[in-house]
Amino acid sequence: MKVLQVLPTLDPEAGGPVTAIKGLSRALAERGISISMFTTGDGRQITGYEMPAGIECKVFCSFGPKSFAYSPSFKKALRERLRQFDLVHIHTLWSFPVWMAGYHCRLYGIPYLIRPCGMLDPYCLAHHPLRKNVYGFFVERKNL
Repeated sequence: MKVLQVLPTLDPEAGGPVTAIKGLSRALAERGISISMFTTGDGRQITGYEMPAGIECKVFCSFGPKSFAYSPSFKKALRERLRQFDLVHIHTLWSFPVWMAGYHCRLYGIPYLIRPCGMLDPYCLAHHPLRKNVYGFFVERKNL
């Protein structure tokens, strides 16, 4: 089985999702599952994070607000490679990589699951509520 994991960043300062994905990736690879990871970054070297052996990781350059992680090269890679995977595991919400992964999975009929990582908690939804309500209506609702 080939699984693609998608998350907006591997920056350790992003907290829980980044920390959890390392152990999850290792455990899946130990069980013979082929793991690839697509993420974005602003071009700075990411330190403090070692990828488990045998896991492909592609970091695509992103622009604009760091939290949104807009990346044309990420979108292009999804169009070119997504059909190689049996399943896509999407981590967190509210970002361009998440939006594009969900959209392209539906477009190509690739099964996917979303791990919202607490992003649907009332506390998180209260941060920028208007922005999240609009974005949620037009984008995340379709993904979820």
